[in-house]
Amino acid sequence: MIDGDALARVNRVLRTLRAGHRTLLRAAAEAELVQAMCRVLVDEGGYRIVWIGYADHDRERTIRPVAHAGSHASFFADAHFSWSDDRPSVSGEAIRTGKPSIGRQLQSDPLLARWRTDALRRGYGSVSAFPLRAGGEIIGCLTLVAADEAAFDEPETALLAELADDLGYGIAHLRMLARHAEAERTIERMAYHDPLTGLPNRAAMRERITTAVADAREHGHALALLSIHIGHFDEIGDTLGHAAGDRLITDIAERVAAVARSGQDALARIGEDELALLLHDADSHRACDVAARIVDALYRPVELAGMQVDARGVIGIALFPGHGDEPDELMRRAKVAMYRASAHGHFALYSGLHDDERRRRLGLIGDLRRAIDADELTLYCQPKVAIDTSRFCGAEALMRWKHPEQGMVSPAVFVELAESAGLITPLTHWVLEAAFRERHRWHAASFDQPLAVNLSARDLHDPRLVDRVRDLIATWGTQDGWMEFELTESALMVDPETVIETLGRLRDLGIELMVDDYGTGYSSLRYLQQLPVSSIKIDQSFVRRMLDDPESAAIVRSTVELCHALHMRAIAEGVENEPVFDALSALGCDAAQGYYVGKPLPVTDFPEWARASRWASVVQTSVT
Repeated sequence: MIDGDALARVNRVLRTLRAGHRTLLRAAAEAELVQAMCRVLVDEGGYRIVWIGYADHDRERTIRPVAHAGSHASFFADAHFSWSDDRPSVSGEAIRTGKPSIGRQLQSDPLLARWRTDALRRGYGSVSAFPLRAGGEIIGCLTLVAADEAAFDEPETALLAELADDLGYGIAHLRMLARHAEAERTIERMAYHDPLTGLPNRAAMRERITTAVADAREHGHALALLSIHIGHFDEIGDTLGHAAGDRLITDIAERVAAVARSGQDALARIGEDELALLLHDADSHRACDVAARIVDALYRPVELAGMQVDARGVIGIALFPGHGDEPDELMRRAKVAMYRASAHGHFALYSGLHDDERRRRLGLIGDLRRAIDADELTLYCQPKVAIDTSRFCGAEALMRWKHPEQGMVSPAVFVELAESAGLITPLTHWVLEAAFRERHRWHAASFDQPLAVNLSARDLHDPRLVDRVRDLIATWGTQDGWMEFELTESALMVDPETVIETLGRLRDLGIELMVDDYGTGYSSLRYLQQLPVSSIKIDQSFVRRMLDDPESAAIVRSTVELCHALHMRAIAEGVENEPVFDALSALGCDAAQGYYVGKPLPVTDFPEWARASRWASVVQTSVT
């Protein structure tokens, strides 16, 4: 039978445990949690001193106090604690062994000899220390000093050990939340800034133009947008390497920034070899003056890899209100003027003569409409492999258009044309029909790999999308897991509640769903948790730079960790070489896509290529 004192002690510790659990639930930061826990153990548990220390892995194996509470705790300012064998202590023993060190009496225990005189004077009787574990690693200790030499009996010790385990879990959880919050902040920053130069990117410049146009319209002044093309960028990158190309971009950006008015004009990197400079309250005269000064600033060569490289550029200028009032229109017209400058001089203003460009664009739109109707597009695909096994794990369907007169038209060009001309839905219908048909042919040829199709924001808001997919499944006898849909991060954030409902219906049809280009937009973790997706594709802009750029590497690492925390697969895009593949493997990334795995090729040729490729020995060919 438990005597009255023991029962009172157990009840006291139970109250302490409940108070500790409330602290765990309420704490929003690690420092807040550990300090509040020390205070609870002193106030509710009646211990004379409670402190928490973290184990440093320095030469002295220091135990670093991070929180403490109780009477006469001033000695923490001067005391030095260690978990080294050379300086044995109760706290150090708990850290070294990973086991609690219980009820060590200050009057007799040799581990407490150096504290004995002061402890007896202050009325301390016994000490216990419990290891703290976070993520399977011992990170420190929880140490309690009691007045009673007989404190820390078995029931009390069991409850305190439970509280120490809960505290370790709480610390690990808060650290994970902190890492995810930092990843979100970094992703938000990277979504609107170029990782190399730190300048705003195209998305940020678009927003700044919108704001500037509204302000200019209200105050009745003009704006100028300069599109600055960096000469020889591709040649320099191909000849001297990516590092030289990066050095060229940063040098040019610094020179242009020196010409711009600090705090008034906005500079951005809006393409691999293109900068944009927004001039506030600027007419054509000032715009041409600034352009001329930028041309002069770029005249001086850049030293790259021991060579003096010509860094000259060309500049196109578009004005508000004369040349437009929409961000995309002003950027496009500045770029059209830039092309004219490359043929006729160093800089040029947009002119109505450039309407020829608009007529060419309209002609391409008409040709694209006919190509869709006549089934003249071609379906290509690019393979993906599982990193841990080097097995094929699917492919991404890609559209190609060979124009009868202009040859191959870039997908970026004709997809943008389709979006601007209202042809994105017919284009999506074409690619869905082609992908479902070819996936059936793969199955008939005993080649079963998932095939992924990209969907746009407009597709996700098409009320007929789910019915069309259902009809295609019925037509081609598509089985669960045969087809995957890739959805850009930015598209998912447009009316997310509607998107989540649509995605749920697609998933119920047996379609696997994944987030594409992750990191280029800014998605909320709250919505990401709700999306019925199984994978996240890390954007190639981060993957390609992960070996050279710490921020890009941090994005990749955090995204892989986030995927696994949410029970999703992480897929890296833009894997160009073996070192990047190996680095992704070390991070635990699940799959890879890029030229190192395989270039895009016609979908009809894919099974034969796969069986003959370097991955042939691991290609799965069983009929499902």
